[in-house]
Amino acid sequence: MKCKFILLMLFVGGILLINCMGLIEGFGVSSRYWEHDGLILFPGESEDVTITVVSVDNESDMDIRAEIIEGSKVASLKDGDEVFLESGGTAEVKVRVKIPRKAVRGTRYPVRVRFRQISGGEEGTVSFNLVMNWAFDVVVDGELGEGLGESRGIGGSIWIYLLWALVLILGLVIIIVLLKFKKKERNWKD
Repeated sequence: MKCKFILLMLFVGGILLINCMGLIEGFGVSSRYWEHDGLILFPGESEDVTITVVSVDNESDMDIRAEIIEGSKVASLKDGDEVFLESGGTAEVKVRVKIPRKAVRGTRYPVRVRFRQISGGEEGTVSFNLVMNWAFDVVVDGELGEGLGESRGIGGSIWIYLLWALVLILGLVIIIVLLKFKKKERNWKD
C-alpha cells in the first residue's frame, strides 16, 4: 500500500513538473571566444567582440543589463549596457577590446562580462532574475603561437588525447589478434 502511494505521488509530481516547464523563463549567452580559446591581438590593436544573448522558452520580452566585471582596463561596452531581448529572439552585446600600445607580448587580459535580467516575465511565470557571466581571454601577440586564431588551452591538447586513444585501441586490437592466433595454434597441436 505504501509503495503504491509513493508511486502515485511520483507520477502526480512528474505530471505537475512537466506542466510547469512552460512557466520558467530564462536566457543564455554565447560568443566566438571563451576562456580557453580567446582573442589574440597585437599592441595598439582593437576589435569588437560580439556576445549573443538568446531567449530560452520565454513567452515575454525582457531587458538584460551587461556589465564588465573584470578586464575593464582593455574592454568596454560599445553600444551601452542594456539590451532588449524579444521572446524567442536574440540580441547582441558588443564589447570593444583595445590593447595598450605598450603592452608586453604574451600578456593575458581576462575579460568577464556579467548579464543580469532587469525586467521581464509575465504574471504567473517563475522568474529568477538570472545572472550569467561570460569570460574570455585576450592575449597580446600570440602567447602560445604566432598569428591570429591559433588554438590554445584545451583546444590544442585534444590531439594528444586523440593520439593516445588511437594508440590504446590499436594496442587492444593487436592483443586480441595475438590471443586468437595462439588459440588457433593450440587447436592445431591438439
